[in-house]
Amino acid sequence: MDTSLLTALMREGASFVLQLTSRVKEPKITPMESEPPEHALERLYPRIELSPEETVKLEAAHKAMEAVEAELESQKEVKEEAVARGTACLPCTTDHLSTCAGLLSDEAVRMAHRNGLNDPEVQRRIMACSDQLNALEREDLSIDKIAGLPKEEKEIALYAQSKSADIRHMINGIKSVEDLENIALEVKQTRNKVGADYLKVRLRK
Repeated sequence: MDTSLLTALMREGASFVLQLTSRVKEPKITPMESEPPEHALERLYPRIELSPEETVKLEAAHKAMEAVEAELESQKEVKEEAVARGTACLPCTTDHLSTCAGLLSDEAVRMAHRNGLNDPEVQRRIMACSDQLNALEREDLSIDKIAGLPKEEKEIALYAQSKSADIRHMINGIKSVEDLENIALEVKQTRNKVGADYLKVRLRK
């Protein structure tokens, strides 16, 4: 599942739960002698009555969180298996690219338009993206690790490695905000292609 989709599901579920909890009134701390514990809990934390529509939303939020947890566990297993085999890690690759795309998001471009490339936050984001790509090429997409991949995954890894190197060179030569816009677009497109191609391979297994 795409990282951005996981994030959206988690954000939507958390938002709905917060809406429900905001309806809980402050507990009334008034000790009562000989009150059964279950009655005390009911008095302190009364149940929230849900409408049929809210019940459906809550169930959907619960299922979405279960899907998120299952996908994260699946990605963890794939990463651990790749490390154990000593092969290139494509889920790790998409993580690095996603992080880089987030660093050079529309917000970073807006800051650059407003304050120029000398803005400390803009420069921090650019350098952090470069660090992500360096780590990607040195660790997850080193030649010896790519060699151990199946044919289809190897093609994806080689493409990602090549594009990562191209983007790093673009970063090293950045001179204008327009250059930053082009880099941000290149990172996003690369992340989308690598993620989509790898997902297709996984679904065929």
